Amino acid sequence: MNLLSYYRAETYNFVLNIYTKSQFGNIAESIFEKKRMKADTNLRKIFPDINQRLNSIEQNIKSDNPEDWKNSVISCRTLLMEIADILNPPKTSEEKSKFINRLKDYVSPKIPSETKGKLVK
Repeated sequence: MNLLSYYRAETYNFVLNIYTKSQFGNIAESIFEKKRMKADTNLRKIFPDINQRLNSIEQNIKSDNPEDWKNSVISCRTLLMEIADILNPPKTSEEKSKFINRLKDYVSPKIPSETKGKLVK
């Protein structure tokens, strides 16, 4: 009888796991895709050549050549600098190179949760 209870519980857990995956398995992917589509739309408005730039970055990352990797990093940095210049333009010439700080300063007040704010910083 104890063995029967064990098999019943294991069967229940197995079926429950399948059911849970079928109901909720794609939620994270779905949320990510929605955010990505919104970001892509906004980036296309600001940078009409964004697809070409991101494809170039991706191709350079996939390369076996370390010089291509450097080009990819420089392209990412340039894109982030341009985004920072649009969202939070530098007030002085010294702030121009501090694009990460300017991005943080732009994003931080828009995050309602203190925990999420700490995560972003």
